[in-house]
Amino acid sequence: VLGLPSNLDQYLATAAIVRTGAGRCVQARRATPQALRSEINSMLEDSSSRDAARRVAARFGALDAASSFRAFVRGALA
Repeated sequence: VLGLPSNLDQYLATAAIVRTGAGRCVQARRATPQALRSEINSMLEDSSSRDAARRVAARFGALDAASSFRAFVRGALA
């Protein structure tokens, strides 16, 4: 993931992705074509980013979002 955050919630989400190693961040106000090209090329050449993205994808794939959401709603209404 290449995040281009321009507000706080986008920045926080991007920061979480960056912490996993599965992404990078370029602040929207600094997103020049050269900066984006540099980050994209770096990510494509970096096998650790690819490996981290696969790990994150596997973790998300193992989640049962529907069950988790139902449990959350039940707990909130209890």
